[in-house]
Amino acid sequence: MRYKVGIVVSISVLLIGCGSDKILKEAQSTQAQNETVQEEIEQLHQDRIDLYQELERPIEEVLSEIELEERELIAKDEQLPVRQQYTDEEEFAQFVAEKLYRFYTLELSPEEFYKFNINYGSQEILEGMASDREGNIVVYSNIQSLFEELTTIKHGYDISTVGLNSNRREGYFYRLIYTNLGEEYYITTIVREDGIWKFSNDKTSPPFDIKDTIPDTETVKTTEVIINVKEEVE
Repeated sequence: MRYKVGIVVSISVLLIGCGSDKILKEAQSTQAQNETVQEEIEQLHQDRIDLYQELERPIEEVLSEIELEERELIAKDEQLPVRQQYTDEEEFAQFVAEKLYRFYTLELSPEEFYKFNINYGSQEILEGMASDREGNIVVYSNIQSLFEELTTIKHGYDISTVGLNSNRREGYFYRLIYTNLGEEYYITTIVREDGIWKFSNDKTSPPFDIKDTIPDTETVKTTEVIINVKEEVE
């Protein structure tokens, strides 16, 4: 850029005359401004290089600097009843997680997923859908086609407890998917509309810390000793 401006200034001086102080001052001013712009461009370039180097850090190193949320896992109910409406958030979370997992693994057909969204989707979900049934099924079919092209093989999942906002009208939970390439994490949002829980959205998320709910061996042993001593005293 500085080279092109220099050529333009030289041509102007030759056309108008070399004895003009005004032209000389304007040329010097243009050169100074151009050098400032060049410095800013070089700084921007360096900032971008620094950003790329930051993004190239191992994912483990990046995650170690993030304070992960701690959650307990829900024990999945294999006999979970299918209801027309859900008023319990954790029961609904299990229902939604099972549907999403089966859709991602191609076990749930596009038509079945369409029915799931129609019956259990939030108002926002319904407003974002196509106006006709066939159009929605085509969209879901295309999504599953993308899943089918992936080399990832899913072989199970767990879900966390549900976190609720202050007015208890919105909740979210984590989905942990086990695959042949490692673990995948998703965060699923549900909303309560007219007292009924509805599916709102699902997207990838950072990992979460799994809270250990099983007491450690030393704690169990100590408890047993205390109980035994109490029994002997009595």
